[in-house]
Amino acid sequence: MLYLQIAIAGGIGSLMRFALARLSLHLGWTALPFATLIANVLGCFLIGYLSWSMAHHWAWPEQRQWVVMTGLLGGFTTFSAFSLETITMLQQGQAMKALAYVLLSVCVSLFFCWLGLSLARQSL
Repeated sequence: MLYLQIAIAGGIGSLMRFALARLSLHLGWTALPFATLIANVLGCFLIGYLSWSMAHHWAWPEQRQWVVMTGLLGGFTTFSAFSLETITMLQQGQAMKALAYVLLSVCVSLFFCWLGLSLARQSL
């Protein structure tokens, strides 16, 4: 049953990611792959915040934590898409754009993961 729950949550996370991609195109955010950047940053914040909150504040069962962390957030975040987009920029001769994208993605995602953990710890 756990595998089915994770698969369903992963599908929901993937649909959330798809909706974010469509929204970013609709808004004209095309200078960088902003949907992927936003998904990764938001996913990092949520995984930081929820990992602490589910275990320490809300005392959720481990099985439910797996569904949220591995299923929902695993389906939502897009590190494989990030990697492909970076390589594509490099292959197109856009090294500075690729470097900016990597630095933004990694640094901002790490910051938001830390922020999520910090806020969760302070809420106890």
